[in-house]
Parts: sequence; structure tokens; C-alpha cells
Amino acid sequence: MEKDTDATVLQIARRIEEIRTLRGISQWELAQRAQYQRTWVSRTEGAGVSFSLDTLDRYAAALDVDPLSLVTSGALLPRKAEDKSTLRERLAINVIRLRDAQNLSQESLSINARLGRHFVSQVERENTRSSIPNLQKLADALGVPLSELFKQVDAASVNLKNSRRTRSKRIRKLDVKAAQPDE
Repeated sequence: MEKDTDATVLQIARRIEEIRTLRGISQWELAQRAQYQRTWVSRTEGAGVSFSLDTLDRYAAALDVDPLSLVTSGALLPRKAEDKSTLRERLAINVIRLRDAQNLSQESLSINARLGRHFVSQVERENTRSSIPNLQKLADALGVPLSELFKQVDAASVNLKNSRRTRSKRIRKLDVKAAQPDE
């Protein structure tokens, strides 16, 4: 059953507002931290925009929370200084991991999600500015909640059955990032 993507955007918008309020941050201050106009923050919180993965990442950084906190309710997860992965990297690893676990090809996943195969390929290569509604379609097609796509996964522990050179290259890249000391 496909989740209403407008409801997902509204839920995330409400969560951003909730966290901002809990932190005692004004819309203006959040806009400054995220490098947006205050009107953009207002439109985001009112679910007047369908924001992208990169926007979600910027809000998480500005609110000093793990991006997973924006798509789940309950306790806030702190943003870890040692976590060098971007949301694009997390998304790529999780889509590959979940797709492989279900023995789905990119084409099968794209058909189930009603998205183009090229889109799935770009997600897995961290080469797309994915919108929340399209990510919700991917999550629905994989049979998982949207939050599962944003989980922090230890790249070394990911067992990719159908590993390709590009996948192992991406995982090595994440391992190198994780091993780098904070500057």
C-alpha cells in the first residue's frame, strides 16, 4: 500500500518545526544556519514545498540532529561529529542493501516504485537530488518505512550479494571518510 506522499512531506515539515521550537530557534535563525531565506523556512514548515534530500540534510545540520530525527518521531538523535556520511551516501547504501536483500534488480525496483530505472541508478550512485515523494515511493516499493532509507549503516558490515566494482568502491570511500580524524 502506497503511503500518501503529501502526508509524508507534512509529517517532516511538522517535525522540523517541532525540533526548531524545542531548540528555541526562530525561523530567522534557522534560515541563517541552513543558508535559506526565512520565507523558505516558513514555507517548509507549512508543507508548502516538496523539499529534496539535500534540503533535509541542511536542516538536520542547522538543527544539530541526525537526519533520521527529521523522519521519525520520538527522541532526537544527536548529530555525530565522526559521522562523515551525507544523506545521499546513506540513501545509496541503504537502497542497495535493501534491494539486494530482496533480490530485486534496479529495473524491478523502479517498476514497483513507478519511477524510472535511471532514477534508481542515480540514487545508488549518489547522483540525484531526490525529492521526498520519490523517496517515499522507493521505501514503499521496498516495503520499509522512509526512515529505513536514512539509517546510518556501517559500510563495512554491509553484505552486498551482487557487489559490483562501483559498489565496493563506494563502500571503501565511506570507510576512508569514517577513518579520517576531525579537522
